Amino acid sequence: MTFDLKRMMKSKSELRHKLAKQPLAKKLDMLDELRERARVIRQAAESLPQDIRHKAQSKRLPDRAGEKRSKR
Repeated sequence: MTFDLKRMMKSKSELRHKLAKQPLAKKLDMLDELRERARVIRQAAESLPQDIRHKAQSKRLPDRAGEKRSKR
């Protein structure tokens, strides 16, 4: 696997255009699928023993809740 930034950016742009062309109902279905996936991941994480969960949380990046995302 190589790190080709131009290729990655082109691929990302193409995916964004493809998703933008999708009908709203399809986008909402994708959102439902993502929510379900997040729920499953959250449940799995909550079922881990407390010491393992604590180690995983401490390795996360610092919370940047106060920062606003830039609009493109």
